[in-house]
Amino acid sequence: MEVIYLLNYKKMNRNEAELKFWVEHLKTAKTDYEVKQVYPEFARFINEKIGRDCGVLDLGSGAYNTLGNRAGDIVLGVVCTDLLADEYAKLMCPRHCEVLFADMRDLKFTENRFKVVHCSNALDHCEEPFVAIKEMERVGEWVFLRHFKNVGKIEQYQGMHEFDIYMNDDGKMVISDRGGNMQVYPEYTCWIDDKFIYAFKCTS
Repeated sequence: MEVIYLLNYKKMNRNEAELKFWVEHLKTAKTDYEVKQVYPEFARFINEKIGRDCGVLDLGSGAYNTLGNRAGDIVLGVVCTDLLADEYAKLMCPRHCEVLFADMRDLKFTENRFKVVHCSNALDHCEEPFVAIKEMERVGEWVFLRHFKNVGKIEQYQGMHEFDIYMNDDGKMVISDRGGNMQVYPEYTCWIDDKFIYAFKCTS
């Protein structure tokens, strides 16, 4: 799913901005499907690193399963979660995929509960991403991240984008805020394209 930057969201807090986005998105979104392929970079990761059917925890999924449930012939058992799950439920019809409530800073799952924890364009929305990434590593054998590069700077650290995620000159993933607080994650394999930074790590 392509996220469109909406500058008039800047005066909202992160939750208000998120809900506003989904209200507008759901006016035109196609949310019913039986089989949907995940995006190519995640599919390649699943095929090369996992190689079999597996469970995926999708953090910050939004109002429905935007990720998909197939990586080529590999079947993914995707559990969709979001901090605003209760609010999204009011927007959706019962036939749609259920989204469970989860605060990524305090996940109610046991260690290594999922083969893969996936997070796309949501870690930078979290109030404490440095805490959240530790929780991801606790409940997943692998963590896979995809985020717009330096979206905090682009959005002037307002609305739902208050952190930057980027790759530094040494090829390492970095998370930082407007105040200069940052954490470098050298253990993550990462790369970039025109829009996104991708990163993954085996936690076990």
